[in-house]
Amino acid sequence: MRIFLGFVLALVWLTYTPACVAKETRIGVSPYAEPMQVRETLIATLQMLTEMEPGDEGIFVDAWHQRTIATFRIPEGKAYRSPKARLTYNRSAVAALMRFAAAARPPSGATEPAVLGAIRLPQFLSHLVANTTSPDEPLDVIVYGSPFYDDRLDGAVSMASGLIPSDGHINSSQGDTPFGTKGIASPSSTVRIHLALPPSTRWNSDQHRYFVQRFWTLYTDARGMALASFTSDRTALLSRARQGKGAPSHGYTLEEGEKREMIRLRPAEIPQRLYDTAITTQPPALDMIAAATNVEVGLTWDCAHCDLDIYARPHRQAEVLYFGRSETPEGTHWKDHVRAPRGGRENAPVNGYETIAFTGTVNLHQLQVVISFYSGLTLSGVQAEVRLSANGQTWSQAVRLSAKTGKQGAGIAEAFDSGATTARHLAVINPLVLMGLPPNGS
Repeated sequence: MRIFLGFVLALVWLTYTPACVAKETRIGVSPYAEPMQVRETLIATLQMLTEMEPGDEGIFVDAWHQRTIATFRIPEGKAYRSPKARLTYNRSAVAALMRFAAAARPPSGATEPAVLGAIRLPQFLSHLVANTTSPDEPLDVIVYGSPFYDDRLDGAVSMASGLIPSDGHINSSQGDTPFGTKGIASPSSTVRIHLALPPSTRWNSDQHRYFVQRFWTLYTDARGMALASFTSDRTALLSRARQGKGAPSHGYTLEEGEKREMIRLRPAEIPQRLYDTAITTQPPALDMIAAATNVEVGLTWDCAHCDLDIYARPHRQAEVLYFGRSETPEGTHWKDHVRAPRGGRENAPVNGYETIAFTGTVNLHQLQVVISFYSGLTLSGVQAEVRLSANGQTWSQAVRLSAKTGKQGAGIAEAFDSGATTARHLAVINPLVLMGLPPNGS
């Protein structure tokens, strides 16, 4: 009897096949797209799902409203081995997806996003973490939508016009910014995000694409996830998701601090006048001061772990241009990250050269410029350089801020109102003195 039982147990052991763990795939889709494009995308995704194993499922979610559209399940049994049989079994889910595609449309109206393929990726990721049925298993997430966040309820953080959130958003809480990750619990398993960009995605430059991908990579990292794909090649993306491919390695570094700004990158086609041209040593002609053209002011500094800001306005009636107000009728504030300091660390945007360019003519007698030591720590103060360009010439002035710590922009309004400051973390720049003229320009 013992020999018989031993034989039976050995036979069971040899013929035992462990049950495969069902794979769950989440698919986020934008409702703000051309119906035909959405239909083609859903059909391609369904084709990929029909090739999965019995027990696997794909859950489709409206990635703007965070509502489940349909669930596609692969049933057990020999009768469901063919894609046709699997589609027939899921005919109600397929019908729901086709209705979603038919109802899709480009956004319109003042209350809707301005971006084709708009999704709310931070909210979508929160939704999937809260509703994942197998929280301990690896999860592949396919998201069809624009990389440019644009919600009219969060207009101050819109990426529609080419702005990119600073790392300070990621370091903040969700109560302060939709991109906040502070205090958010990470998922208990591996979550791979495959972001499928619309074919209509338009980048301002290679630099723009680089920093958008960098931002979402660091954002997903901070949430304990991984940006495994970032491409408009749908076939390649679906293949990566099907195989559970992980994120490629990257050299991005999340900067410290909670300074929340929307960074406007300097257009690639604009010459780098401030930083690439020779410095003029002669004062300008007096007749050009009252109506200077092509006026720019810029700032660089030598402290790798400090953040300085430049503020300027062409006259007292104008709004001040700075990182928190990057565009006004009088000009634009941007950062030049391609030539950012920090020893060639091009992925560190906090210390990118800051530039303010004014439109039209500027009376340099009225131009106001203030430099602020915003954040960081130094033992000996910060050495900075302010440059001013006008009428095709560029002047430079060295500025030293003796403060050892940043003050988060304190005292800026008072400095503009009075035209002077005694604060060690601020410097009021007289454009005329910077160009080698007396303070009053006479």
